[in-house]
Amino acid sequence: MGCRTFEDDVNRETLRQQLAQAEDHVTSREQMVARQRALVAELARAGCDTHTAMMLLAQLEESLEMRRSEITCLQTRTQVRH
Repeated sequence: MGCRTFEDDVNRETLRQQLAQAEDHVTSREQMVARQRALVAELARAGCDTHTAMMLLAQLEESLEMRRSEITCLQTRTQVRH
């Protein structure tokens, strides 16, 4: 086992910061998805067209999944560097 360098510590801290930011983004996207689902349900109950709202919901869900994948990747990179 080699000694850890300052660069290793900086890289590890950068990864931790990126992971924290990605987790914040996931939380935000989850809230957006929940609000959009509620809006779609409300529109449907009112007998309104939900097509556009559903398209936006699909985009939000895709964005959420991309952020979740980013977290998985960052977690893997963080573990590999330990």
